[in-house]
Amino acid sequence: MAVDTMTDIAEPIVIKKAKRESQFALMWRRFRQHKLALVSLWIIPAFYLVALLAEFLAPF
Repeated sequence: MAVDTMTDIAEPIVIKKAKRESQFALMWRRFRQHKLALVSLWIIPAFYLVALLAEFLAPF
């Protein structure tokens, strides 16, 4: 019994190196998890596009 526990303890511990990510990559990963933020990512540019094309879309 003591031999079994000693072999478990004696095994080398493998430490995984952490991936280094840029600040933008960390923010983007967190941003992608937020569904409302992703919808807003497309709605806001659509509003700006409509504002830029307002005269063409409603000439009168």
